[in-house]
Amino acid sequence: MNILYVIGNLNSGGAERQILLNASISSKKHNVLIVSIGNENNYVDFCDKNNLHVISLKKRKGKIWNLFILLQIYRIIKKNNIKLLHSFLGVPNLISYILSFFTKIHLITSWRSDVDLNSELWKRKGSNNKVLKNYNSKDSLLNKIKYLNKLTFHGKIWLPLERLIIDRSNLVIFNSAMSLSNHQKLFDLDLSKLRLVPNIVDTNFFSGVSKENKDKVRKNLKLEKDATVFLCISRIVPKKNQIFLVKNFIEFQKKKKNENFQLIICGQPDFGYKKKLQLAIGNNKKILLIQQTSEINKLYQASDCFIFPSKWYEANPNVLLESMSTGLYPIVSKTADPLNIIKHNTNGMIFDANNGNDLIRCMVKFTNMNRNELSEVLIKNKRLIKNNFSENSIKDKLMDVYRELQ
Repeated sequence: MNILYVIGNLNSGGAERQILLNASISSKKHNVLIVSIGNENNYVDFCDKNNLHVISLKKRKGKIWNLFILLQIYRIIKKNNIKLLHSFLGVPNLISYILSFFTKIHLITSWRSDVDLNSELWKRKGSNNKVLKNYNSKDSLLNKIKYLNKLTFHGKIWLPLERLIIDRSNLVIFNSAMSLSNHQKLFDLDLSKLRLVPNIVDTNFFSGVSKENKDKVRKNLKLEKDATVFLCISRIVPKKNQIFLVKNFIEFQKKKKNENFQLIICGQPDFGYKKKLQLAIGNNKKILLIQQTSEINKLYQASDCFIFPSKWYEANPNVLLESMSTGLYPIVSKTADPLNIIKHNTNGMIFDANNGNDLIRCMVKFTNMNRNELSEVLIKNKRLIKNNFSENSIKDKLMDVYRELQ
């Protein structure tokens, strides 16, 4: 079967790594092409190693150019006799949805985040306190308008679009049971077309290093050899909560002023939020802000503890799984671990994303942990990821989905 994958860009995001791992697995039995709507590719080596062909469309601004992208992908589908279109994330899913009306293809859309309409990210401020339940696409236009008026601008646009895309898809993939369940309840979806395929972790690539190699990695990154290094990797946007992390790291430094700590924040930045984040960091030399990098594994290898302060309702965050596979101790917000991988005070710690004191307590507790106890936790965490999220443990689930459409 000829499969075309569609993604917005191949920068250093989690969905980008997932689409490449999916393509790598399926390429062993199918003919695979990848279309990237943007022109970035931070995974050239991975693509070359796995013989993955990527077509970059070099996205530009403007409605005419967006129409041209649709035409380009349409030609790729026709030229390569594509039978299955598999897209990841909102805009690529929308593009694939439109193309499905003009081509005879099977459509699989993958959704990479959870949805909680009653969170501040969806529910409009000032709307009444009534709990928002399922969205009925068959409701009257007036009732739909009343419902959507209670949502943020993001919700008004994407909620009806998401329902249309899911209805059009032959199969829909979610990467956590919670996300699948919440979408099913929200839209009252037919369970027969919903599939669960967890994120895949390349456990060979995301693995720990010796103390000697760790020191070398730190030296290359200009990190201090004897520091305890905290790491946060995610898109630099408000819902990922990095300013909250910075402010509380500074307070943590005051509590532990006789010890040496550093914080690395890495991710693709939203320009406006990045400026606010830089102001929050100020001239603090212990906080390192790095834009996205193709060598994300080096950041894991250089660090000791992974902090994920997200306020977003994550579905199955790659960075949490990758950091645990590499041997970092996890400290995560309650909304950042939908799989319940972390058992508080057992194999990591959980904090309230709106409570700075809660986060600081976790950081202090981590730094006071017995080294032997910590080492045992990290070993168990690595085993947990390998047994449940490695390529060998996930590939059959993915291939079974594709077989349904052959």
